Amino acid sequence: MKVVLFNSLLTQLYDVHAPSRPVKVKHLDSPWLTDDIKSIMVNKNRAKAKLRSCDSPLAREKYKKCGIGVILCAVMLSGVIIFISQLNVATLPKYGNFLNRLESENNSNSHCLLI
Repeated sequence: MKVVLFNSLLTQLYDVHAPSRPVKVKHLDSPWLTDDIKSIMVNKNRAKAKLRSCDSPLAREKYKKCGIGVILCAVMLSGVIIFISQLNVATLPKYGNFLNRLESENNSNSHCLLI
């Protein structure tokens, strides 16, 4: 009897002082943000923090090296590859040339990184 009374009082106490609240479920990461791209983004953020703490030419050069252009290019190319892979198999030969052209342009551009 005392245990039941204690449990009900404790439950009422929790309901008053710590009511349950709805939790908003956040969306999942985009499928084209692979682990490689996320690690590139982490490296860029670390380089930016280092640049803020000490504005040296070496830190500035490191930040420029892993700049936003590399990340954007990698995200764009991986997004294109995922999108094309989800298309109908009959349409893939059309896009095969497009992917080959993207990869060849990527190899000619040093600022663009293909994951």
